[in-house]
Amino acid sequence: MEAHAKLRPVDFATDGIFLAGMAHYPKPIEESIAQAKAAASRAAILLGQEAVAIEPIVSSVDQDLCIGCGLCEASCPFGAIHLVKLTGKGYKAENLSALCKGCGICAAACPQRAIDMKHFRDSQILAAIQAGGERG
Repeated sequence: MEAHAKLRPVDFATDGIFLAGMAHYPKPIEESIAQAKAAASRAAILLGQEAVAIEPIVSSVDQDLCIGCGLCEASCPFGAIHLVKLTGKGYKAENLSALCKGCGICAAACPQRAIDMKHFRDSQILAAIQAGGERG
């Protein structure tokens, strides 16, 4: 499924992946060609950049707290967290920052609170709530 049918019709839900033709849905050859040109154009924009910016709001895993239960891996819709086997420590979660969209589902699923959402820590949210209460 595309990221947005009207605004980004050739962009896939995962950044940097584009859809065209029969990969999208059955359509006439003319429409497939037009969509392929659009997908190639979108890819060229990415390839022409010197660097790709990623979201600053990403999760980070404290492997000392992680028990390797796999709930974070199962709950992440973007595949940004996976379990890795560490020598002598069993399985521990590890995040791939480039895939992380900062949704926080993995942090909410973690029973050990081993996942930290940068820029959305409990103390930061509580401080924002408290500051908002002082204004109103």
